[in-house]
Amino acid sequence: MNEILKSLGIKGKAGNVPKEDFGNEGNGKSGKVEPVAGAEGSNRKSEEHTTKGTKKSEEVDLSNKKCLVYDFGLFTEVANKLGEKFGKVHYFVPWTEAFPKAIKSLIGEGFENMERIKYFWDYVDEADLIVFPDTHCSDIVNFLRDKGYPVAGVGDAEELELDRIKGRKEQEKAGLPTQQTDVVKGLTKLEKFLKEHKKVVIKLNTYRGDVETWSQDDWEDSEPKIARLKVEWGPKGEELNFVIEEKLDGIEPGLDGILYKGEVVSPTMVGFEIKGAGYIGKVYDYKDVPEGIKLISDKMAPVFKKLNYSFWMSSELILTKQRKGFFIDPCLRLAAPVPNAVQQEMIKNYAEVFWGMGHDEKVIPEYTAKYGGGASFYSSFVEEGNWARIKFDKKNRQWIKFREACCYGGNYWAVPKASTICSVIGTGDTPEEVIEKIQEISKSVKAVGSNIDKSSADFVELRSELAEVKKYGIEF
Repeated sequence: MNEILKSLGIKGKAGNVPKEDFGNEGNGKSGKVEPVAGAEGSNRKSEEHTTKGTKKSEEVDLSNKKCLVYDFGLFTEVANKLGEKFGKVHYFVPWTEAFPKAIKSLIGEGFENMERIKYFWDYVDEADLIVFPDTHCSDIVNFLRDKGYPVAGVGDAEELELDRIKGRKEQEKAGLPTQQTDVVKGLTKLEKFLKEHKKVVIKLNTYRGDVETWSQDDWEDSEPKIARLKVEWGPKGEELNFVIEEKLDGIEPGLDGILYKGEVVSPTMVGFEIKGAGYIGKVYDYKDVPEGIKLISDKMAPVFKKLNYSFWMSSELILTKQRKGFFIDPCLRLAAPVPNAVQQEMIKNYAEVFWGMGHDEKVIPEYTAKYGGGASFYSSFVEEGNWARIKFDKKNRQWIKFREACCYGGNYWAVPKASTICSVIGTGDTPEEVIEKIQEISKSVKAVGSNIDKSSADFVELRSELAEVKKYGIEF
């Protein structure tokens, strides 16, 4: 952290206080710094840490490298997977506030291949790679990159996902088919609009924790949400902009892959996901990706290239029977909960791909199977604010991916209010083989003292959708 402090005109050494009792984590560090006048700034672009001129990723021995992961709790398994090859992985989730609670600080505790830390900046200088798997981090990503640190993360491109209005304008400028889109400011005007329009999709910028995207066939579908939001947001509800789009008919495929300087790295995946009903993806050479899907990546490539985007990307779209693809949303991060969980086990050189992203190298992903899929499990007991110990056959640990979880004494726990208990994934030569593996592994997954909703492993809706894809020009 010393070089960062110097660049800010501050001197001092973090970590000069006694360790604290903080769960099972023995890395309690706190910074004590003193400002000084006239301190020289510093760009940490030494030969040791520069992101250029490194060995090719395939040649780098990651077993003697350190990786630092900055997460919000949804990608714990990413850090754990990277720890299989990196010599050391430090994992950080922000937990501080005026009156801190322990829950956020415990996410990732006890996982096999990584170490949960309390303070991010204390580990920056020693990291050979810094990973930001999620959005809402562009300021830190840009700051570290400007100082010469090797960073794998989204950066400025996250605005295309978080600012839906800007994203839709870029889509239109790129010459892509664009759905009818209206912007309405404030809940009062939104209520009026929704009473007058049927079959629309309603989206909000940034604040997904308050309300996820929803669709309505008529006003009755939206009335309870609007009533709740009026109470929760108070006067702020009249200041927020809502994006309202026409509800399109079609199937919902997506390209789940890697971009290097804005262009898709081949091979890649195309997948189908129905929320709460599972995901199945297939590996394609990029040239063979169905045209309605490929067109979106091709047309948006100059936009991503301008932003120097080299990271994971999932394109969410509606493909009509006329084989026209409408870009719904760019997912400019690791796709969750299932697609990236699948990629963790399908891509043999998963850690090397991240290394390349942070060191300005194009690394070709090595897929080990033709198909991959998964199903996410939920628990109302946990969502209500309770702990749940998750039991499963330990031989299947590789295929069970946790979010917002910790591990004590070899037992895995979903922390209270976790959005997902876990996902069970599988790979194979056909979609049916993948589904059968997921269903077999799922039998052993249980929450002690509560029930888990495992209905997504039935794949009923997804099987129905896959049966229709040929009509849309997709060989799957």
